[in-house]
Amino acid sequence: MKQKLLALRALSDRKVAQSAAAVAAFVASGGAMAAVPEGVSTALAGALTDVGVVGTAVFLIVVAIAVWRYLKRTT
Repeated sequence: MKQKLLALRALSDRKVAQSAAAVAAFVASGGAMAAVPEGVSTALAGALTDVGVVGTAVFLIVVAIAVWRYLKRTT
């Protein structure tokens, strides 16, 4: 049992080291990103607004259905 525990700890240590190396590589590559054109930013902002409107509408429909079912059940 003790050997299994030691093997698991060694595996854990290797995974932590691998994760630390991956995070370091990710952080180091952050400066290599190119600038996004203004048109892309504008289009994404417009799409985000549309997604918000549709999401709100869907949420309100779900709430309305839940209220309707609740009212039907009580009568």
